[in-house]
Amino acid sequence: MRDWKCTTRKGKRMKSKKHVVVLATVLVSSVAFVQPANADFQKIDEIHLSTSTSHHGIAFDGSNWHIADPWDDIFNTYDRNFVFLRTRRVAGVGDMRGLTFDKNSGNLFVGDHDTNIVREVTLDGVEIQQFQVSHHVNALAYDAVTDTIWTAAYTGVIERRTRTGSLISSFDRGEQWTGLAFDEFNNTLITLEDGDTFYEFQTDGTLIARIIPTDQLPYNGLGAAYDAATGTLYATSQSPGIVTVFQDPARIPEPATVVLLGLGGVALVCRRR
Repeated sequence: MRDWKCTTRKGKRMKSKKHVVVLATVLVSSVAFVQPANADFQKIDEIHLSTSTSHHGIAFDGSNWHIADPWDDIFNTYDRNFVFLRTRRVAGVGDMRGLTFDKNSGNLFVGDHDTNIVREVTLDGVEIQQFQVSHHVNALAYDAVTDTIWTAAYTGVIERRTRTGSLISSFDRGEQWTGLAFDEFNNTLITLEDGDTFYEFQTDGTLIARIIPTDQLPYNGLGAAYDAATGTLYATSQSPGIVTVFQDPARIPEPATVVLLGLGGVALVCRRR
């Protein structure tokens, strides 16, 4: 591995692309373990947003939160403490449901329930590219382990696609999904259904557990985001705009695992470039 290098931002070609791919594969495999089914999330906070509209889809970019406004073409941005900062529009969207952050590119993916279109946009809402899926988009999650996008529908279908829209796999659990998040340390999906129960699945659709088995959300839950480094789960609600926070300290990964996954992310970025 002594020759492992990648392409820099200044455009200098760095060699051993093969080593980068191998490293990414090894590192991803090393952290793709499944959390035991006895996860115990506890409700720790209920945040009332200053914007009282409904919210559907939530994502954190490392500095700020972005939350989609359903039945419209906008998402609102808040700082890390959920203080409102600004509103951004995404041209062409009729009913924004589902929103996720791609930490490798620094862009957002937003779903349009009306047209089944998923758009990659900048943090200012400028479209970069789009693709269409086979169902009305109700939730999105970015998979940093494999650089792919997960979509979920109210009909129960969950699909995995490349970042340009090619279908990789899918499964149908028969639930009415309203929220979706990805745990990059356990390589699992966290899903929110219409009755406000949270489930955890392996990526092939195998059920691991109901991780929050009772309704603890005010109003209807309409979006989910998960911070694997702190074992913290965030859920948005329908009007009047509330973010409910859950945490399970038992899910916090060992520091060595965090470092390995971070290196894996670097390798994936180098491979893409």
